[in-house]
Amino acid sequence: MNIYQIKITLRHVEPPVWRRFLVKADTRLGKLHDILQNVMGWDYAHLHGFRIGHHTYSEPDLDFTGDLEMENESKVRLD
Repeated sequence: MNIYQIKITLRHVEPPVWRRFLVKADTRLGKLHDILQNVMGWDYAHLHGFRIGHHTYSEPDLDFTGDLEMENESKVRLD
């Protein structure tokens, strides 16, 4: 089983705020969002998205009718 080490650093914050953690390579982006909320001490208060190349992944929102094309994060694994 492959494991990824991820380091998250908040920009424009002094002193620097960062966390380093390990996740399994087969972790889906939706689960990664849950992990990020926990390791950063956040409480799911903001929208989120993962941008990889020209693709953006997020939770499906049937009420959102904006122009952004988002793919379902629950279908994409880190590896």
